[in-house]
Amino acid sequence: MRMTALFVLAFVVSNQAAAQIIAIHFKKESTARKYKKYVVDVNGEYVLAGEIRRGGGIRFDPGAGITYRGKKTNEIMVANPGDPLDVPYELDGERRVRLSKRSVIAIEGPLIRRISVLMRDQTLAGLAHEYALRLEKIDSVRAKRDRFDVTTNDWFEQHRRLLAAYEGLHTWLAETLYRRAAKKVEKTILKELRRIKDDALRERARKAKESVRTSAVPEGLAAASRALSEGRHQFGAQESQHCRIIYLKGPLKDAAVKRLLELAETIIEGFRRNSSIPTWAMTRSTTRFRTTRSSSSGSAPPTTRATRGTGTISMAGRWTGRTMTVASRWRVPAPGSHAA
Repeated sequence: MRMTALFVLAFVVSNQAAAQIIAIHFKKESTARKYKKYVVDVNGEYVLAGEIRRGGGIRFDPGAGITYRGKKTNEIMVANPGDPLDVPYELDGERRVRLSKRSVIAIEGPLIRRISVLMRDQTLAGLAHEYALRLEKIDSVRAKRDRFDVTTNDWFEQHRRLLAAYEGLHTWLAETLYRRAAKKVEKTILKELRRIKDDALRERARKAKESVRTSAVPEGLAAASRALSEGRHQFGAQESQHCRIIYLKGPLKDAAVKRLLELAETIIEGFRRNSSIPTWAMTRSTTRFRTTRSSSSGSAPPTTRATRGTGTISMAGRWTGRTMTVASRWRVPAPGSHAA
């Protein structure tokens, strides 16, 4: 029901003459700081973003542009940078009705340097609708992921898709009006990264080690042993998720072979963690990650490092053409630690 209401609200408002998002630029930065809960950063300048309130002093004319009252108050229906779904109005027919006094801010004309169009043909209701669609996609991917066992490749693939969807949401929020909401998504991304490091990988390693079991000795080997040794030599076989050992009983004890298979699974898991870095870990958005590469040699180690949020992902590798062979580390700090 809420999705339908948002769609109807976005459609009706987008067909009104004032269907655009504006930005109020202040003469002094100190004035902007008074509205720190609502200001957004646009090209390094803090502005108030929102929609024109009819009868509030600000007017838009396709020919003359935006005009406002230079000596009196001017009202704007502001966006909430922390929540795109917090639309400051509802519709009564085609008339927008404010939901509370907090949804409208009055600015004295002498404090305003200029008013610009920030998003032409867009509304706060339209942005809320797109945000709701993105959340719906994330919920769908998460539901699909959770149908798989956490140790399977299918789970890891869907988890990669989930992280990609979150990264897309983060970029969209940061590039529109909602950087405060984007910071919340950063925390969710880091939480999901830790889940791979702490939960999924630990569970995958545990299941691999517990997969050791006795298996059947190949019939041809058993028959040859009986014929050549008259039954004196007997063979055993054990296997795990990725390995199999066939051994001569006596020199090798069953318990020793089991420990060898557990060691093999530990080595394989270590290799997978260090060498099989997920694609998304190397292709983060530029808002959080910086990649540097030396131009002096094709084998120079590039480094990718997360410098914001509460976690760090560091990688170094060797470039061959357009591919990078990862050869070092992937680290996500434990909860409570902070990036350098």
